[in-house]
Amino acid sequence: MSLKWLSVITLTVLFVCTAIDAGAQNRRKAERLFSDAKVALQSLDESKALDLLNKCLQTDSTFADAWWLSGDLNVDAGNNEAAVYNYKKAVFYNPAYSTLFLSLAQFELKTGRYAEAKSDAERFIATTLNPPTSLNNAVPNQTQVIRANIIIQQAETAIGIMAHPLPVVLHNIDSGINTKADEYINTITADESTLIFTRKTRSGRSGPPKEDLYIARKDSTVWKVTPLHFGTSQNVNTGALCISPDGKTVWYTLCGAADGLGSCDLYVSQRHNNEWSSPTNLGPIINTAAWETQPSISADGTTLYFVSNRPGGIGNADIWVSKKDKEDSWGAPVNLGEPVNTPQDEMSPFIHPDGKTLYFASKGHPGLGGSDLFLSRLNADGKWQEPVNMGYPINTYAD
Repeated sequence: MSLKWLSVITLTVLFVCTAIDAGAQNRRKAERLFSDAKVALQSLDESKALDLLNKCLQTDSTFADAWWLSGDLNVDAGNNEAAVYNYKKAVFYNPAYSTLFLSLAQFELKTGRYAEAKSDAERFIATTLNPPTSLNNAVPNQTQVIRANIIIQQAETAIGIMAHPLPVVLHNIDSGINTKADEYINTITADESTLIFTRKTRSGRSGPPKEDLYIARKDSTVWKVTPLHFGTSQNVNTGALCISPDGKTVWYTLCGAADGLGSCDLYVSQRHNNEWSSPTNLGPIINTAAWETQPSISADGTTLYFVSNRPGGIGNADIWVSKKDKEDSWGAPVNLGEPVNTPQDEMSPFIHPDGKTLYFASKGHPGLGGSDLFLSRLNADGKWQEPVNMGYPINTYAD
């Protein structure tokens, strides 16, 4: 062998050994940072822990345990997109972490990656029911297998809905209405000239949230927005409302009011000469020691739909209905029952002027994820039809 080739071989061996040694040093440094991150977690300092994990992964990007823990912390922070990325990295660098495919599928579902969620849930089931030879004596966790099968069903439902999008285009409403704050639960008059909505704001970065009602009146093509005040000086959360077709009566929610019966109660105010009357509590027939909110009144003003978590429901938050009697008093509310209500939350009811079509949000009916919008129609026999998902793009993986 010539000296030339001997030198090449020697240099190659030295390069490989140096690379291996550098890799080992990086792993040891990464392990120290990973250990420090776990200590920070024990002190409940998740921000510091996430910073240390980022440094750990900058040192050794193949450290599967650090990717996994980063995913868990991003889940806690509500950052589902980052969690999916982290979990994918973890199983890529260590495919033996088969249990992680279930968490990955769950958050792929929550971020609208339906095909990937289905695939990873199926992969979890396959590895759980057919473990490697070394784990043949392991007992499958049936609860996790059931959860994976539910994810597969949900993903298939979502894929089916997405395959038939509605011929609609959604537009963001006027910038005077939508802001950096949260705007939601709105109602509009029959002539579409007046919109009332709830806005949640904060006083400072760490202040408690505050809900208030705002009224927007359409001037040509522009909405003019002003706070909506009733005849009260109470500093309480106000929101979740509906308005009569003529725009003269508003039913709404006050939380923490002095005359409240529960955490949140339903109230009514009338408009006289452009002034709104003081809030009137709808009383103990409608309100309880529980939580009543999100009213929707029928066009003739005789039927009130609302949301409550009172005892006697099917889920935590259910839709209830009350009807006025011959003396113009509200009757005892009745739970709408199945198929409208489910063991999960049903919210934001809106009864169409025809009195027979109910729109609402639900986390319990099959959909695209989060809370989807549904409609149900009232049969002649007084029973509600099976709710229908309103489809994509009205519904998405988000709420």
